[in-house]
Amino acid sequence: MSIWRRIFGGGRRRRTNPDSDGDSDLGPDERLDQLLRELRDKLEKFLVIRHAPPGELPTGGKFALIKTNDQLFRLEAAAKTPGGASVSILINTQSYLTRQKAADGGLKIQGLLHMSEVGLCRALQSQSLGDFLSRAEPPGESSLPLFQALLSAGSVSNAGGTGPASDGDGLSVPEAPPQPSDLLRWSPFDADQMIARNTPNVLAHVLVHATPELEEFLRNRFSRRLRLLLIDELERLAFPASRPEMNPGSRNRGLLQFEEAILEFRRGMADYLLRLERDRIRADLRRSGTRSRAGNSGKERLP
Repeated sequence: MSIWRRIFGGGRRRRTNPDSDGDSDLGPDERLDQLLRELRDKLEKFLVIRHAPPGELPTGGKFALIKTNDQLFRLEAAAKTPGGASVSILINTQSYLTRQKAADGGLKIQGLLHMSEVGLCRALQSQSLGDFLSRAEPPGESSLPLFQALLSAGSVSNAGGTGPASDGDGLSVPEAPPQPSDLLRWSPFDADQMIARNTPNVLAHVLVHATPELEEFLRNRFSRRLRLLLIDELERLAFPASRPEMNPGSRNRGLLQFEEAILEFRRGMADYLLRLERDRIRADLRRSGTRSRAGNSGKERLP
């Protein structure tokens, strides 16, 4: 293959017109299925650490990478560095929790959670483990049920619930954005609003990495026009020239920039929930003020 074919992906990519059915033999749903399979296969081949068993991973250099679990790794250099020191560095790809057997035969939950400096200082004032952990960034999907169980165990401010901590003014302020899978618990109206607030590029990334339940939920809410736009976006992700280094001025994220796109989606969810909470508080204050004025008016009419 020539260098030009390697750079431009071997040919011209067909663009999908969102206002027409196109000339493909596949319908929109079938084409979406096909593109999602292709992109997920590409990612699975590249993201080799996801499915590798614990232990040393094959590398291309004079160093060793040892996998402890899906999120924690240790980098070791067999050769000496220029400064004369050996290398042993822990690397984590995201927060995680695991359940292990303790030395006394009981169970122990261990892991690694990220917390901002401000969040950690606020957590020091907590009266329970659940309140303390509510300040941490939630771990990945595989550890989330265990994290939520810890939040609900003995939480004081949430009375046994798993809601976010409060800053003292009655307004819930989550320390970390919600996960895309939380959309499954949203009302249809709010889910539609969240879909409308995101670009096709962000929605395409979320769809590629969605669980089967979330994928079905989202696709049931997509209009025909949006499905066609997403087909065009997924085709763009599959095209080698969509890589960010080949389009430095583009605001769209390439196939391997899915973490940034999903984080943008999560932050959008958090902003939307915060706006709903503010609107609810304002509505409560207005109702309270109306009842107070009505009560005062009634007292003035008494003889």
